[in-house]
Amino acid sequence: MELTSRDLRLVAAIDRHRHFGRAADALNISQPALSRALKSLEERLGESLFLRSRAGVDPTDVGQLVADRGGRLLADLTDLQQDVARAREGGLGELSVAVGHYPAELSVAEAVGQLLQSRPRLNFSLRTYEWVAIASSLTRREVDLAFCETSPFEDDPKFHVTPVGSHPLFFFARGNHPLAKKRRVRLDDLFGFPWAAPVIPWRAAAAFQGTGDDCPAGSLDFGRRLFIPRVAATSMYLAKRIVENSDCLALSTLSQLDDGLGRGNLSLLGFHAGWMHLQYGFVRLANRAPSRAGRDFMTFIDDAEKGLRKREAALSARYWGSRPLDED
Repeated sequence: MELTSRDLRLVAAIDRHRHFGRAADALNISQPALSRALKSLEERLGESLFLRSRAGVDPTDVGQLVADRGGRLLADLTDLQQDVARAREGGLGELSVAVGHYPAELSVAEAVGQLLQSRPRLNFSLRTYEWVAIASSLTRREVDLAFCETSPFEDDPKFHVTPVGSHPLFFFARGNHPLAKKRRVRLDDLFGFPWAAPVIPWRAAAAFQGTGDDCPAGSLDFGRRLFIPRVAATSMYLAKRIVENSDCLALSTLSQLDDGLGRGNLSLLGFHAGWMHLQYGFVRLANRAPSRAGRDFMTFIDDAEKGLRKREAALSARYWGSRPLDED
């Protein structure tokens, strides 16, 4: 008795949809064709795999075994096919990368430009995610590589982490905000206004545990170990526009704020603490080595980050001066 990848995909589709019509649509075949294929497979196995009921379609014990083990085999087969394709020198090549919102607006565009200059025939997919959604994208193999906040992945053996960037973040407000008039601002002052920002990881959010449930800035999620700002703004462009037109506060690198600070539309706030920095890098599944295109992308990111660090240092001297970056 021999099981083929086509058999496994048939069982996987029926198990996932628990409906013959939807499974047939997913496989791009007719429902009668699906029923015939399933009957043929069950006859070869000598076992029923699925039972129909008014509630839908349910797997038998053998059906669930084939669906579970077959799903893992299909994932391994997909990995093998991709690795073989990556190993071929003459092919077009493919690379799919998930990027967090902060690094997406800093070094990614330059690196992608360099990558495509060196590999003009590369089929490249770049997806921007909130960092909390990237783990599932990697485990489902929707992307080959991620470039994002690394702290949630560092103690998980399923993932391999390569640190890259650590840039200081600064609170900012509109130029005539009440807090902009103060030379020094306390964390409690910042908590008195709504924040417009991406979700904040626990390495930083652990410092917010005294905020309470009615904090205007946002709320702690102890279950998921993160801080959810009052205004969920994943785009720094949008966050700056929101800040310019409200009492909201936001966090950003100086390179993202240079234009607004220079024009006086935005103002840095006089507070800084050790947790106020980006901590991003490359994340991949531990058992999946990066492709050649992936390694090239990582190299170009490293090059772009070197230039970004120089720019951030110059802007810090200009806008923050000699004040320390760990005041509180």
